[in-house]
Amino acid sequence: TWEQHLFNGSLAVMLINRGSSGCDIPLKAGDVGLLDKQKQVRNLWSHEEIADFKAEPSLHIQPHETLLLKIIR
Repeated sequence: TWEQHLFNGSLAVMLINRGSSGCDIPLKAGDVGLLDKQKQVRNLWSHEEIADFKAEPSLHIQPHETLLLKIIR
């Protein structure tokens, strides 16, 4: 997991699956230094809203895939 705070207060988070099989990765707000309040999560590759980041969305990542998210506070 990689994270970067953006100038507008949002947070960019990158999840990388280096394995040879897909996996579900739970993403907790506390893991990226955020409070467990509702936030909007957007997939920057597909330009889709994933979910409201309430506590712990589980994201499926294919083998050798990188997922880049923007979490809007």
